[in-house]
Amino acid sequence: MAAGLEGKYINYLYSVGNGVYEGLYAGTGSYGVYLKTHGSSSWLDYGSATVLGVDVQAIVLFKNDLYAGSMQGVFKRNNTISDWEPINDGLDSPNSKKINVLHSSQDQEMLYAGTEAGLFAKYFSIDKWETKPLNGKVKSLQTPIAGDEVFYAGVYKDNVWQK
Repeated sequence: MAAGLEGKYINYLYSVGNGVYEGLYAGTGSYGVYLKTHGSSSWLDYGSATVLGVDVQAIVLFKNDLYAGSMQGVFKRNNTISDWEPINDGLDSPNSKKINVLHSSQDQEMLYAGTEAGLFAKYFSIDKWETKPLNGKVKSLQTPIAGDEVFYAGVYKDNVWQK
């Protein structure tokens, strides 16, 4: 068993290979985010006071900030603050705050959130989410590979949507 994660349900694992955020992150059910750094034998609470009690479903690095998607919205953390801050402007309905997946675009200019209410996006320079024309429970996202203009979303009961 992994020291530091005893009795915690793991929803999501996310790895960052280098830089300020290097390590393996675990999004937990009701216990926030945990971090295991290279060479460490245990998991550390990664400033989870704000996200304690939050069911973390997704984690992604976008530009120089780490984002956690949860059933209570999106939280952001950068290396200049010691805890997570909510970034939910534009996610106005209860179902739009239920995040299933987070994904950053290849060019790192857009962050996408697949929610129980559809697809939302935010530009790097603006901390407000915009609704995108896709309804339904978005469960998975894939942005284009190099040179491909297609965007894919796995939508509950609607198969795969592409734009």
